[in-house]
Amino acid sequence: MDCVFEKTTDGKWECLHCHARYGYLPARQCDADPEKPKPPPPDPASSSVESTVPAVRGPGDYLHDAILRWVGESPTADCQCRSRIAQMNSRGPQGCREHIE
Repeated sequence: MDCVFEKTTDGKWECLHCHARYGYLPARQCDADPEKPKPPPPDPASSSVESTVPAVRGPGDYLHDAILRWVGESPTADCQCRSRIAQMNSRGPQGCREHIE
């Protein structure tokens, strides 16, 4: 499942499922355990509809999906895959073409 981010009061983006926090709106796969209880939904009085945004998938996510299909491997805790995925997503398609080397 994809993360669903909400902007917090300190300006960070936090996934409503796995609680990953970023200073930017990333696109990423959610690490939430489906067996783990979900946090309560946000109080409508304290948040607006615009502050809850589904994660936008970028080129890093699509490359990750392809690698996952080809070899069946997901990022591990000690690899740099997630940071590379985030970097590719922030660059966008054109930026990735410019940095393909």
